[in-house]
Amino acid sequence: MYQDDRSARTGTIAWGGDVNIGRRFHYRFEHANARDALARITPLGSADLSIVNLECVIATRGAENLNKGERASFYFRARPEMLETLIRGNVDLVATANNHSGDYGPQALLEQTMWLDKAGIGQAGSGPDLEAALQPTIRRAGALDVALFSIDATQESFAAAENRPGIAWLDPRNPEAWRTIIEPRISEARKQADVVIVAMHWGANNRHAPDAREIEGGHALIDAGADAVVGASAHLLQGIEIYKNRPILHDAGDLLFDALSRSDNDSGVFTLDLDHRGVTAVRFTPLEIGFCSTKVLSGQAATDAVRRFARKCKALGVHLKPTGHGQGLIDLQPPERPVPALRTPPAVLEKRGVMAISAPRPEWLADDVPPDARFAEPLNVGPLELLGLRVSPERVEHLGNLAIESWWRSPKQVDCDWRIDFRVTSDHPATVGDWGRSSSHDPCDWMWPLQRWTPGQIYRDFYTLRPSSVTNWLDSTLTLSVGLVSHQGKTDRVTLPRKLRFALSPKAGFLVLLASPAQYAVPTSDKISPTPVILWTAQQLQEITGGTWLVKPPEGWYVSSVTQKIKQLDTWGFADPKLLVAIDQRMAMRHELSDFTALKYWDNHDKLPSLQHKGAGAIVARPVEGLKPDFPQLQVPDPLHALIQLGAVARNRLKGRVVTVTGSAGKTSQCLMLKEALSGDCSVVSNSGSNYNSRVGMLHLLANTPEATDVVVLEAAVSAINAPKFQNIRLVRSDICIITNIAPSHMRGGEQGLETVARRKANIVEGMSKGGILLLNREIDCYEIFKERAAQHGVHLVTYGRSRDADVRLLAYDQTNGRVTAQLPHGQKIDYHITAPGLHMAMNSLAALAVKKLLGGPLKPFLAAMAKFQPLAGRGEIRAVDFAGKALTIVDESYNANPVSMRAAIATFGAMPTAGRRILILGDMLELGPDAPRYHQELAPQIRAMAPETVLLCGDLMEHLWNELKTGTKPTSTGAHYRNAMSLLEDIDRHLQPRDTILLKASNSIGFGKILKHLSKADAV
Repeated sequence: MYQDDRSARTGTIAWGGDVNIGRRFHYRFEHANARDALARITPLGSADLSIVNLECVIATRGAENLNKGERASFYFRARPEMLETLIRGNVDLVATANNHSGDYGPQALLEQTMWLDKAGIGQAGSGPDLEAALQPTIRRAGALDVALFSIDATQESFAAAENRPGIAWLDPRNPEAWRTIIEPRISEARKQADVVIVAMHWGANNRHAPDAREIEGGHALIDAGADAVVGASAHLLQGIEIYKNRPILHDAGDLLFDALSRSDNDSGVFTLDLDHRGVTAVRFTPLEIGFCSTKVLSGQAATDAVRRFARKCKALGVHLKPTGHGQGLIDLQPPERPVPALRTPPAVLEKRGVMAISAPRPEWLADDVPPDARFAEPLNVGPLELLGLRVSPERVEHLGNLAIESWWRSPKQVDCDWRIDFRVTSDHPATVGDWGRSSSHDPCDWMWPLQRWTPGQIYRDFYTLRPSSVTNWLDSTLTLSVGLVSHQGKTDRVTLPRKLRFALSPKAGFLVLLASPAQYAVPTSDKISPTPVILWTAQQLQEITGGTWLVKPPEGWYVSSVTQKIKQLDTWGFADPKLLVAIDQRMAMRHELSDFTALKYWDNHDKLPSLQHKGAGAIVARPVEGLKPDFPQLQVPDPLHALIQLGAVARNRLKGRVVTVTGSAGKTSQCLMLKEALSGDCSVVSNSGSNYNSRVGMLHLLANTPEATDVVVLEAAVSAINAPKFQNIRLVRSDICIITNIAPSHMRGGEQGLETVARRKANIVEGMSKGGILLLNREIDCYEIFKERAAQHGVHLVTYGRSRDADVRLLAYDQTNGRVTAQLPHGQKIDYHITAPGLHMAMNSLAALAVKKLLGGPLKPFLAAMAKFQPLAGRGEIRAVDFAGKALTIVDESYNANPVSMRAAIATFGAMPTAGRRILILGDMLELGPDAPRYHQELAPQIRAMAPETVLLCGDLMEHLWNELKTGTKPTSTGAHYRNAMSLLEDIDRHLQPRDTILLKASNSIGFGKILKHLSKADAV
């Protein structure tokens, strides 16, 4: 009986962090007393209610190798009988919202609930739909009822939806929305519970401190009404934060983890003392975590661990007091609130062991081996016969898991639970590690050990092998082998008879891996001999790259340009004499961190003899035969690295300023306009128009920049900004950065939403020196993100746009005559003209004007030059053609498309004066993530308002727009929808009439170039 005195009602909760009883724990469970691995953890046994984060799935269904949006995933699950370890450890509740609960698919996740119910262990965080996953579980702790919510912020691919099983997932990029989602559910839980706890699985692995988003998210959950937030995910302790007198335990580290092969003293159990007000104290007990084992630290080891954790708490503004008993203590004074009446205790199932499954599932059995997988003869592996196998994918194009599907048979009964141990090994083991290291497993994906096998029955096993490491670029052959392991020892390893081989070299045609990213060593300027006019001398090239001249240049030799872009030798304006940089496919992949394996393997060293007449010399990685005896060759280990070094040194010696442009749309047009306008009275170098805005491309431009250049105008792609450690953009060291706009674009894997795009674009400030200027469109989405990042990095913020508070403000724009009226700081007004049509071009001119004011100098030559600017083909170029006797006007926007650029193009087109009909020809906007259909549908009101005579749409996504246009109060029926560009091309002629004006707009890969070519077959009018 509980005391009637409500003020005396108390209870305790133990929070124990990550528990993984999947993978290798199976072996320990049978042979190393792992059943009692948690039984010796005193705080779990003494607490009224013990809670852990179950970081695996307890299920027999499903298969691993689900796409988790990761390059090389881990998959954890356990057989149902493993729950005995939790039962003996006094675990009452498990949090199931995490990045491994969905490893085997939604059906396995739902099956787990059944096994937990059978064991009498409660769970929160997952369910048959989103609402179920967001529901708390209520249990009694002492004399108090406690509601537990479990939420994940790491694995969106497992998220439950309205009609889809999964976990409770909240967007880590939008922690301010957490309160909106959780607050009403906490209010509802208060009707049944005295105390509300939120278990959060958040943040990156192996971080010793929470990041700003975790802190913001924790505060949001407390603001939503939680009495405490208890965290997991990092596998390390992260300190305690106190917010509004309520604790946020950012991470408890590991409690029991099968993947550790080392001792780890950076974990602990947290005991929360409760009364009706919430948490009144937190006690920390340090642990030592080993391979499938855990123990409470004592003596000096405990004292040291408490001191280390106290330092982490101090960094979050919290004082953790050592108790003298190998623990740490924080006393709390939660806010007063009424004492609720004592409730009837919630119903709880009795804990009991779960029996092993009694029969194999059908997918583990086979009547025969598929013909494409069958060996000619069975392969003897210890007491088993391997009958056949498949490896997937057959062509591996980037670093990731290999899936092995195999078929086995046991000729007679086996008395030992041998585990299958596949391995893929390299002939260069020092640089390319094994696939499948430490991945031996019970057959049938852990679920049906050998002692349960029926002799003569064929069993199917499915398992994935994870790569261990790749540390260098070396061609390597990988060979598949298999053996068996058990507590009795190992069988001999057998190389598979099919001689399955994978080669790292693209030349071999199978497997290409991205090694660790390139790191750039750049000499300081004081070590480089100065030169006043010439771009690079022989001495400078040797000093900068550390290379060796295989053939020395003659006295007085120099170059005026340098490039590895063979296709652009005659088109991008490289001045003679030129220095050629010979690279191969692997070098390009290493420095760009991009996958070029769809192309045939290439090595420009092989092309150098046929190109030598175009260059004054070359940087090479190896001697090249077939060159003239006097052709200068500078040998370096990595010519592309040498080009990067030249670019960095050129930036260091540059006397002028660097202006970098990025954004989701309009980067190239902004750069081109800025280059043309500044060229009115300045020397300008730019990569605009070359579409070479990559990690290497930026430094390539700088390597071609003379020291006396006034301004470098440089376009930066988002991938160029977000290189490892931001190293490339930091070498650029921009003085002014322009952000044009933010739109959903290039969204792959787990990336969702505008905030993701904005944060990646905002990383451009990492490449700016303190005191630099971020020139920002004032109406940009996620403005506050850019503002915050500028302040954090000591970068000044200048804005342009139509808003009243913009520093450079657009007052008026008339597309019919190109007149722009702008207001400069301090109220100065200015009128000028632009030829390029469209409001987006007027905005570009505003940004260019802001740059000119920041750089200084007279405006008259700048404005005169800007008025001459015309957009490039594919980016708004207007051309008149005679197509089959029909005079047409084509507005060519076929280069690319996202929602921002599409709306701008339609708006500009709608405001254009036309002699005849307006025809819209639009294709899919790609790489917009899961909201792509909505982005297409949302174009309908703008198109209806423009009222084009005909709308021709192309692609699967544009079908959503077509359906939207055909419905509503003003349906649009004139036009058609086509599945692809070819079907549109075959039918386009019948839709066109003389004097039509046509807008062509789509993403690059839709194929609108063919349509443009078809319409432009005749000579221009």
